[in-house]
Amino acid sequence: VGDQCQLPATVLSQEAQSRGLDISMFDRLLSMGMEVQVLKEQYRMHPQIAAFPSWRFYQGVLRNGVSESARQRPPGLPVRAPVAFLHVDAVEQSKGPSKKNPAEADCLGMLVERIMRAIPQAQLSQ
Repeated sequence: VGDQCQLPATVLSQEAQSRGLDISMFDRLLSMGMEVQVLKEQYRMHPQIAAFPSWRFYQGVLRNGVSESARQRPPGLPVRAPVAFLHVDAVEQSKGPSKKNPAEADCLGMLVERIMRAIPQAQLSQ
């Protein structure tokens, strides 16, 4: 059970890549002629969020099993749309192959705190 349209595992080891470990199980099965049943309906995301993966990975055929009214934004959030891109004016730091951006992490922490305060506790436990 799975979905070959989702993100593959990240394989950083060149040795692992040279042995074919960067090819997912689904891609292997597809290359052997396995019949594919692609996800047709999603129930987790707000329809405006689901629009991008439907277009990019599912050729526009992924449908929503939930309505926009079922995925209402809680009042009190600092953004007014189900999808938002925020610019954080900070420089990413690198150490070897790792990267970090403490200012972005702080911004995300602030957003999560505001979301948690905006959603009633009863909703969080469902």
